[in-house]
Amino acid sequence: MATYSGTVYNVLGNAIGYTFSADVTYTQSIENNTTTLTITPKVSSGNSVGYAVSMYFKVDGVDYHNAYHNFATWGTTYTASSYTKVINHNADGTKTFTLNVSFETTYTQGANANLNNGTPKSGTISQSITLPTIPRASSLSLSGSFTMGSESTITINRASSSFTHTLKYAFGNKSGTIGTNLGTSAKWTPSKELGKQIPSSTSGVGTLTLETYSGGTRVGTSTKTFTLWVSGDMYPTFTSLTLSGRNLGSDGSYVQTVSHVVATITGATESYGSPIKSYSISGHELNVQSSSGTSGVFTTSGNVTYTAKITDG
Repeated sequence: MATYSGTVYNVLGNAIGYTFSADVTYTQSIENNTTTLTITPKVSSGNSVGYAVSMYFKVDGVDYHNAYHNFATWGTTYTASSYTKVINHNADGTKTFTLNVSFETTYTQGANANLNNGTPKSGTISQSITLPTIPRASSLSLSGSFTMGSESTITINRASSSFTHTLKYAFGNKSGTIGTNLGTSAKWTPSKELGKQIPSSTSGVGTLTLETYSGGTRVGTSTKTFTLWVSGDMYPTFTSLTLSGRNLGSDGSYVQTVSHVVATITGATESYGSPIKSYSISGHELNVQSSSGTSGVFTTSGNVTYTAKITDG
């Protein structure tokens, strides 16, 4: 990772020309969301000359290593044994922490002023470190809405190239798995049976849940809402609109100011469990909200048109 430096003090409490540093390397575990640090402190006398001392090294204020070293000559360096520290990351994979490394010696003030000045008493390193973010849950991208019975592609923004995914959906009170061991995309054809979840609407809102795995360990989840539409062939249908006359002429023709037409919707069929809610028939002298109706007398001559509609939900 890096080498971090601190300050060394003598028995008089003055900063002296020693170098106190810590080499820090790291490994990260995606599965455990942790960083493991290897911390190796070093003390170098530089151009100072001091006594031989016993040193006690600490990480986070806890002694972990002690040694005897002679600083009686220039340029001498002591490297302590390494210390391993495990850092737990936040749920989103980020982490900033403070590295605290120190040492103390058993040296006490003596009669030789030069040696008092040149012998280390303590050293400290206090450094705020932002660790590399550990990738957590991947995310989803949708190109638009979905239509029942039609295949669509769902894009997975993979947080790490080693991740695999399980993709699930929930719509109304129905849920299921779209795919497992997925990489960067998934194809989904929503079943038309999902239309039963929205009997009064042509569309509804559901939720996609993406579970992200590193090996066999789930490292996070993300969700995204989606809109699902019924397809064009899922609307209710009827067979025909039948027309018959009343008060027709002797030749069976309709007569202006005399005849009526009786209109009837036949063969109405609901779709995917959505009951038929309403009927309507409209045209010349006829406007009813039912499956059949009789018009008033014809007030015009020529061709006339009648239109029938049914709605569900």
